[in-house]
Amino acid sequence: MPKGVGVQINCIRRRFLWQGVDSTGRKPTLVKWSSVCCPKQMGGLGVINLEHFNQVMPLKWSWQWLERREALWLRVGRYGEEGWFGHLPMVSPHATTLFKGLFGDELALLEAISWELGYGTLVRFWEDCWRGTDSLRSLFHVVFQCTSRREGFAREFWSSNASEWVLHLRRVLQEWEAPQLSSCSALLQE
Repeated sequence: MPKGVGVQINCIRRRFLWQGVDSTGRKPTLVKWSSVCCPKQMGGLGVINLEHFNQVMPLKWSWQWLERREALWLRVGRYGEEGWFGHLPMVSPHATTLFKGLFGDELALLEAISWELGYGTLVRFWEDCWRGTDSLRSLFHVVFQCTSRREGFAREFWSSNASEWVLHLRRVLQEWEAPQLSSCSALLQE
């Protein structure tokens, strides 16, 4: 929903709540709108905050895309799929409004979720958050810059013969870079 529409709907909701059906002038608000939007268990009225709802809903639908790609509503809206951005489709400029709304901001979803490694065939080694709340790339950017393989799934970095992670370094690290490499190795061995 466009932001302006949400603002107008909130104005109507506030006016109705504080003035009732016949709005004969301004009356003071008795409670902050943020308190009204709190769940009933927390002392609010449980009114949905449309701004938050508008931010979360596309992320929820994007999650549904990851979980159930063959659902009918996703197959219908699929026009405009141009390729893949990690786990999500890249959006064509000619995509439907639904598709653009869902996947126009792929990074927001990818930053908000974490991955379970499993067999390592779906988790991107450097980019996905599978070891804590941050990606290995953001945690160990110095090591990442020194690797020859900056893309690939976790399974491709595991050496079953040696039973260890292989980072594919393209050069010997400098003395000041070594602590980050040992921190990275320690995190991977946990």
